[in-house]
Amino acid sequence: MPRTSTAGYSPVRTPTAMKRGLLHGIRLASAQLRMPVVSAHFGGDSGPAHAATWGEYVHGIGPAVVRAASALALSDPDRKLMLAFLDVWAETVFAERTARLWVVTGEHKEGVRADAARTRVPIGHVRRAWRFVECRRAMGGPAEVHATAVEFVWGDTAQLREFTRLVRERGPLQWNSEAPRVLAANSTLSQAAAAILLSGCIDRLRYVEVLTTQQRKALDIGVAELEDAADELRDHLGDEFGATAALFTRGLPADPARLWEPDGMCVLADALPEDPADLWQPGGLRRMAHRVADAWIERLGCRPIVPETTRAAMAAVQSDFGSGYCGTSAADLCAILAAPQTAQVLLDDGHGFVDCWTTIVDACRWAYSHLPEGDPVRAGVAPTLGRLRARLRDPGLVLKMRLVREPDIQALSQLTGVTVTESSQGRRRYDDGLVIASYWGDDKGYWDLEFRPASYDFTAHSDLLRSVAGGYRDELPYLDWLFDPDCDRILARLAAADLPPGGFETDPTLTAADLVAEVADKLGLNTDAAALYLQLLTLKDPTDRNIRRWNGWKTLRHTAAQNLLLTRKLAIQDPRKSAGRTAFIPSRWVGKPGVELWKLPLHNLTLGWRDRIDDLRVAVPRRAIPDLYRTAWDRVVTGDAPS
Repeated sequence: MPRTSTAGYSPVRTPTAMKRGLLHGIRLASAQLRMPVVSAHFGGDSGPAHAATWGEYVHGIGPAVVRAASALALSDPDRKLMLAFLDVWAETVFAERTARLWVVTGEHKEGVRADAARTRVPIGHVRRAWRFVECRRAMGGPAEVHATAVEFVWGDTAQLREFTRLVRERGPLQWNSEAPRVLAANSTLSQAAAAILLSGCIDRLRYVEVLTTQQRKALDIGVAELEDAADELRDHLGDEFGATAALFTRGLPADPARLWEPDGMCVLADALPEDPADLWQPGGLRRMAHRVADAWIERLGCRPIVPETTRAAMAAVQSDFGSGYCGTSAADLCAILAAPQTAQVLLDDGHGFVDCWTTIVDACRWAYSHLPEGDPVRAGVAPTLGRLRARLRDPGLVLKMRLVREPDIQALSQLTGVTVTESSQGRRRYDDGLVIASYWGDDKGYWDLEFRPASYDFTAHSDLLRSVAGGYRDELPYLDWLFDPDCDRILARLAAADLPPGGFETDPTLTAADLVAEVADKLGLNTDAAALYLQLLTLKDPTDRNIRRWNGWKTLRHTAAQNLLLTRKLAIQDPRKSAGRTAFIPSRWVGKPGVELWKLPLHNLTLGWRDRIDDLRVAVPRRAIPDLYRTAWDRVVTGDAPS
């Protein structure tokens, strides 16, 4: 995620400025909100100093408390600053349970104002609108664009005073690695996301460097897991969820609107114990994890529980999915496939569907081939593909492609007989039912190209669109595949439901037993060696780990089958880096992450310049696995064996 720019103020590095600026601003805002009449001293257009760095805590001080208590989230000097902040907060109107506070969006810039009913203080500017905190003394709603009542959950004066005393006397809480497992098991979160949330390190995910190496080791989170957990939490709490602890971040959010969305921020506040001392008692963090799980489900809803092993496997290959990065986490991809009937993204008319549907297609192809029978994610592949097909045949759906030049538009116009129109504002537009192109007078002559997938087929018209978009990694190959017999064949395999529970489609003894017997008889192999030969011959990622998982083999059984193939010279041994295996079919190694050249035609891949394969996605097959086994073996039988 890109860095956000700072407003020239860093309370961490300048504690004196914090005391004189930020803390004074909090005290001033509280004093203003408590006064029924605005004095001359409080007048003017400007609000409290640095309100953008503390305004989000109006909805709940819980995240700041969790950070201050965590041994991982803050250094000791930063913790002292946070405790000083909480000391001040404890004396303000924001720590009064009886205060009737509202966060209001207004269209116009205003200074502090008050009347008999309410006092209002400005606390920031968001998306051409202004934000205010109101303290109301009488009932009645405002006429503003939007107003959200502040629901007091935790953090009154007594609780905050006791909490800061305990931290100073007993030190920060020691991390309990069991707590994130408890949270993950009782909510929809992955273990990595649960660990980040409970540790108070959530604000770090706004930055390129995210967690430090020491923090990752303490939380037992790898780099890939961390990136996916960041996407998962953003999906739930918004891109700027890190603003919940913005007091000690180096920048302000690019979209400050997230600061005033209460649900994600109150999850931690809901989970804090009434008596802060309970956090330091044995099992305190585990009890908090249970409360966070309850609050998470209550505020952010339920979704299907997916095995952690499935989510981790999805996260390991997710970077291969889709025609471009869409920011959808592995946890959310698993949830979409496990319950497509409730997945809002499959019904969304906006950018949610447009941005990620190709990623969902690849996730379906991977789940079909790489997950065992009985897994809830694999069980949802067929209905998910069905919903994708229906959505892409919606006449109102338009997909954006790329920029094209004038000759491409002229070629389309000549084929269809549709002419280009021009508006009085100088905008030129072409629309033939399939292709939509717009030109705004770009100096280089580029047109914006879009198309309606509902009108896409295999006529000359669509062929020309494919040629115009040729050479680019876009949506058209995915659209071709979704309505291709290859997709129908995968759906048929899923409908057959002939795998035993826990069985894998990639185990040829389960999905192509007759073929395994034929190979064994033809080559004089036993069943294990024949099955392994088909896998090495066909699949793009028959790593040692995958083979043992798919076939249910132990190391000795796998080694025996592999040694037989090596002895018969049906396979070769080579320590190729990053391949995850030492046995290969006799063929040149090409591409990255790498595959045998002989396999490319099986997967509709071609070799480009300098042995480059643009669309080599290791974990994503285009065809049903039994069909791939049969095609590969037929090539061997007809004399096209790898050599």
